[in-house]
Amino acid sequence: MSFFGLIVEKGKQKEFIVPAFSDIQTFEVEIIQLRDEVATQRSGRQRAEEGERRRREEQHQLQLHIDELDTQQGQQQIKIEEENRNIREEARRRIEEIEREKEEVKQQQEEDISELQIKNEELCNMNRQLENEIAVQIRANKFEVSAVQAARETALERLGTEMQLERIGKEGVEE
Repeated sequence: MSFFGLIVEKGKQKEFIVPAFSDIQTFEVEIIQLRDEVATQRSGRQRAEEGERRRREEQHQLQLHIDELDTQQGQQQIKIEEENRNIREEARRRIEEIEREKEEVKQQQEEDISELQIKNEELCNMNRQLENEIAVQIRANKFEVSAVQAARETALERLGTEMQLERIGKEGVEE
């Protein structure tokens, strides 16, 4: 006695199905249907596996894209931080330069003011000295004028005396 049957996989288990048919043709139809079912199950499983594989591949591609975006964002962040650092450094250098220039201008102004004060003092001293010299010259001129006047008066007096003596002498000679 021979048995006709079909071994069917259900999950991880294999099952032997014995047809309850007496007719071989009916059995063959049933086998074809079971094969179709198995093929459909395999096809569904393959589609599910293919879908799962595609989903994992898409997820992997998405993760790669996310990683690439993270890398780009990290590079941009590094670049921005570097630019900010450069901007801050340039601003710090410029501020230091401006402070140095302000200090130089302040020192130059102090030197200029000091020089002007010295020149002003020199001019004031020269002015006082000139005023003193002028006052001395005026006094000397007044003294000289007084001396000239005194000499003139003395000369006039002498002239007057001489003229009187001459008159007296002429009068005495005439007498």
